[in-house]
Amino acid sequence: MSLYEEKPLEKISVKALAEKAGINRGTFYDHYLDIYDLYDRTLAAFTEDVIDIVKKLVGTFLSGDLSVVLESYPAFYESHKQMLQIFFVIRPSVRLQKALQQQVKSSICENFGFAFDDMPVEGRYIMEYITGGQLNLMTHWFVGQDPMDIESLVRLIWQINNSGPWPALLKILKENQA
Repeated sequence: MSLYEEKPLEKISVKALAEKAGINRGTFYDHYLDIYDLYDRTLAAFTEDVIDIVKKLVGTFLSGDLSVVLESYPAFYESHKQMLQIFFVIRPSVRLQKALQQQVKSSICENFGFAFDDMPVEGRYIMEYITGGQLNLMTHWFVGQDPMDIESLVRLIWQINNSGPWPALLKILKENQA
């Protein structure tokens, strides 16, 4: 991942990867077809990890238990920080982002006991708004242009999810005026 952080996949040689990992090229080829196979497997494993936490967090957000989110998300972020930075900021993966949006939609539908395709068209638009907005919010935080500690971020997401974007924004603006 440190090589991928520095340069695009097509610029990474198996020789450089093997040197960085402290293995010989033959060992690499014992496990992977090529650099693209390694990338695909790495992304798939990371996507599974992210989807696991998303399932847990969606259920928790919907249940109203903020304490679980405040415990789970920071631990996940700390253990996956490099991968999150790479796949969301440095070399964004559209495949990962689409998989996450789909998983959030599926988890919400599962928690409420309905199928996405059975929703009215307005409901599907709202789901796209929710999933796209949260993905962009997280990506904005990963970029770090507007520093915020992780607990404040989680509380902000909680507030937006529980009161809606407009009421949440108006509440924050009113609090700032006071």
